[in-house]
Amino acid sequence: MKKILILGGRGFVGRFLALCVKEQGGEPFVYDLGQSEDELLSFYGQADYVIDAHGLNRSEDASEFFRVNVDETVRYASLAKERGIPYLFLSSIQAGNGTPYGDSKLRAEEELERMGDKGIRFVRLSNVFGPTCRPGYNSVIATWADAAARRKADEIVLHPASRDVMIPLQYVGDLAEAVVSSLMLSDCAELQERIERLSRKVSLESAWKLFVHFATVEANRDPLLDLVSFGIPPSILERLYGAYLFALGKPLFLIPVDHMDARGSFSELMKGGFGGEAQVSWNTVNPFYEKGGHYHHHKIERFIFLEGGMRLCLKPVFKERAWEGASIGTEGLCSIDIPPFLAHSFRNETDTAQGVVIWCSEPFDSGSPDTYAS
Repeated sequence: MKKILILGGRGFVGRFLALCVKEQGGEPFVYDLGQSEDELLSFYGQADYVIDAHGLNRSEDASEFFRVNVDETVRYASLAKERGIPYLFLSSIQAGNGTPYGDSKLRAEEELERMGDKGIRFVRLSNVFGPTCRPGYNSVIATWADAAARRKADEIVLHPASRDVMIPLQYVGDLAEAVVSSLMLSDCAELQERIERLSRKVSLESAWKLFVHFATVEANRDPLLDLVSFGIPPSILERLYGAYLFALGKPLFLIPVDHMDARGSFSELMKGGFGGEAQVSWNTVNPFYEKGGHYHHHKIERFIFLEGGMRLCLKPVFKERAWEGASIGTEGLCSIDIPPFLAHSFRNETDTAQGVVIWCSEPFDSGSPDTYAS
């Protein structure tokens, strides 16, 4: 079992590193403000590796950046060098950007290189965001997510000159997993390249519009609807939505839209998504009723039956297309994908109401329903 000392282990990135060490079978030693020098030296005496995630992001005193980000970093690296322990410093792409913070990060990198020890390394992180990220401190994403959670759209501010700026975003969970897995495998040769591959470039304007959408979406309206319109890559879109949900401080509760008649009910569970448009619904059929009797030109539907007692009745639009069997009975959990131009309906053959989950490749649009009676 590898023992990894995480400096700044209670901070934003540090806590995720500690969690990933546990998840991957290692033992994390967490050191942060308020802990004693004896604890620090004890950890150094046991650790197989040191990850330095400590740092100062904001201060009105410029000298504090150099005290924390340079002097403390050099001290931590020297302790590792004395004991022959590999040491990894988490720097920033802001290094050398002309600000006190950026200059302190660059100076720390230069001091580490002067040590001339192959076991002492650094990597640069870019715009890390995710759960527990502090609004107004760590990330603009955290600031906007917090404002959206409080429905304060006026606090989601974007300077006009920054509208076209593309920023590389890294999700903290992905970053921590990449760093820890590299250490566990003792394979850090290409860690910087691996970290850079985690980045997804997003325009600030797109991210701004997304969080304004979250802040202003109507009550009980699914915020996932039309997310693809923001032009954000699906993988990072999912993580941005997660940051917003975490900022809410509670699960998002929505009441499905219900449509009911004598045959049963149809409930819209979800519309939209991260990689494209879709809809998930819950459809019930009352005893001995039949629902449906239509087909689609291009929409694909997947019917997920949770139990037996339903019959899926099929009728091909093009007669020369032979379908094996005009109906399919269900006996338990199963799913069935329906191609275009195949009319379909459900018939409940039991004396109790039955239900089916329906996934559709796009949300229902009353203006262009792509639904035709058979």
